[in-house]
Amino acid sequence: MPTRTQLNSQLTSILTAVVDIPQHLQANQAMLDYVDQEIAAANGDVEFDRIIGYSGTTAQYLRGDGQWVAFPTSNSGFTNNAGYLTGVTSSQVTTALGYTPVNPHITIDVLTGTTYTIAAADNNKLLRFNSTSGVTATIPSGTTIAIGFSLSFSQTGTGQVTFSPASGVTLNSADAAYKTRVQYSVGTLIKVAADTWLLAGDLSA
Repeated sequence: MPTRTQLNSQLTSILTAVVDIPQHLQANQAMLDYVDQEIAAANGDVEFDRIIGYSGTTAQYLRGDGQWVAFPTSNSGFTNNAGYLTGVTSSQVTTALGYTPVNPHITIDVLTGTTYTIAAADNNKLLRFNSTSGVTATIPSGTTIAIGFSLSFSQTGTGQVTFSPASGVTLNSADAAYKTRVQYSVGTLIKVAADTWLLAGDLSA
């Protein structure tokens, strides 16, 4: 079985070939299939013949949005080192994917004040309102917060949390319940349309 160094050498040969995409893939299909199998066995299912091609003499990759684009010329990190890419910055990842990846883990913020205004940065967060007095959480109007924004919240302290829509904002909640019911009540707030929000959870009117 070829060593990783030999596989890297084969892959380098592919990237330096001066052919168009169809000819490149056809001429090297057998080798590419073998490389696919080896990479899949070591690091997961990565099909190089699906993501690497040529436009003239320029090596390109298939970006997440379906566009063929050139490798970043300023990046010295698109080299294989012990089975993974090194030296790749967050901006280069965004370029490669065609979008900014989102951390799959939620961020937890503990808030101790009695007033708070929901912000775009709260997307995908858990807001823990920890106050012994009542808390007012204002939902702002406008387009600063995108449709599809969502957050989770909890009443960590003894003070109930009341969600108050700003002027022009519609806040929908079953039975017109806009505040947490008791300590440790939890819920979700979602922006479902322009200046229209949905509030759900363990709430009271």
